[in-house]
Amino acid sequence: MREIRTDAAVNHGNSGGGLFNAAGELVGIVNARSEKDGVLGFGYAIPVNTALAVANNCRANGGVLKSAKLGVSVATEESHSVYDEKTGKLYKSEKVVIRSVDNGSAAIAGGADVGDTFVSATLNGKTVQLTRRYKLTNLLLEVRKGDTLTLVVSRDGKAVTLELTFDRDNYFTS
Repeated sequence: MREIRTDAAVNHGNSGGGLFNAAGELVGIVNARSEKDGVLGFGYAIPVNTALAVANNCRANGGVLKSAKLGVSVATEESHSVYDEKTGKLYKSEKVVIRSVDNGSAAIAGGADVGDTFVSATLNGKTVQLTRRYKLTNLLLEVRKGDTLTLVVSRDGKAVTLELTFDRDNYFTS
């Protein structure tokens, strides 16, 4: 699970509370703290964007979390840092490659193949560059039954566009 590590005090009963940055903006929902060997120096929070995606998904599905699933297993083949000169920040970038595709899955119906590398995904007009594994996972929380997810993958060095329509119940997991 992707989490934010914080050195802010996290006490018993804080789970579910907000984690705020220095500007007072909500950045996460506190969910755990470290107690190993009596060390209470850090805690963890779920990023607010992830928490919001889960909440919206549950509201849209009658109180049940139903995440779309591609039906693939993936591996991170490369991971490196990228410096953004405009923001002055360093970002991690990954090369995420499909290792297997399940029969009867949305991915196989859309034409995904072993060896494809994720490039981008578009859902309801929103395009996400798939520079990290979690970005696709988060986007799948926004997929509803009947939606079409457009994936751009790199296959043998060429961009290939895949259309995955999530029109079956078995394309979702609760």
